[in-house]
Amino acid sequence: MIVHDDTPSADPALDAYRRLLDHCLRCRTCRTTDADGWANSTCDEARWLYRAWRVARRGSTTEGSRA
Repeated sequence: MIVHDDTPSADPALDAYRRLLDHCLRCRTCRTTDADGWANSTCDEARWLYRAWRVARRGSTTEGSRA
């Protein structure tokens, strides 16, 4: 299944988000759901990738507001 284009982006936040999505789609722990179908778990790597995305997003917003 292809979720997005793998072409590198000039936006670090977009690249970080793509890495997070790719991981969560492939990780058994992150794909675990409860009886209602809701995701109920994330692994340490997903938490790290999420933090990296948030930091990259903050950096992109800061740079954009300076222009």
